[in-house]
Amino acid sequence: MGCQLFSEPGAGSDLGSLRTRAIRDGFGWRVRGHKIWSSGAHLADVGELLVRTDPDQTKGTRGLTVMVIDRSAEGVTVRPIPQMNDGEPSRV
Repeated sequence: MGCQLFSEPGAGSDLGSLRTRAIRDGFGWRVRGHKIWSSGAHLADVGELLVRTDPDQTKGTRGLTVMVIDRSAEGVTVRPIPQMNDGEPSRV
C-alpha cells in the first residue's frame, strides 16, 4: 500500500512552492523536508514523494522529481495531526 507525499507545511498543495529537497548522496539520495496531509501514511509501505532535486530551481515546477520512498527507511517518521477537539485523529 502506498500514499502520496506532496503537500507541505506552508505550501499546502501549491507544488511550485515545495521546499523538500533530495540531494545525491553516493548511489542514493538524501531527502530533507516535511510533508503533511498524507491520508493513509500510517498504513502505507511506500510513499510517492515529490521533491526538489535541482538546487538552482527554488520556485515553480521546474526541478521537481517524483521518487518512491520506503516508509520504514531510517529518518522517516509518521505522526498524526492533533484534532482541534482533542479527539483521536481520524485514521481513514
